[in-house]
Amino acid sequence: MRQSTLNYLKKRYIELEKEMANASLHDHDLTVADLQYRKLIIADEIEHHRRMVQRFRKLTNGAQRIH
Repeated sequence: MRQSTLNYLKKRYIELEKEMANASLHDHDLTVADLQYRKLIIADEIEHHRRMVQRFRKLTNGAQRIH
């Protein structure tokens, strides 16, 4: 996975945290719940990308040893 994808996801995660803080100040419970859900999805995507990067590194390191 490209580092730019991971950076984008991290940036979006932080933006959602800010949106949640703002929505909670204005007592918008449904908005906060929606933002929390979206934040969880992005956190899952970040973890998925990290795992994919680790797998790719293992595969490429193993392939280099064979050659």
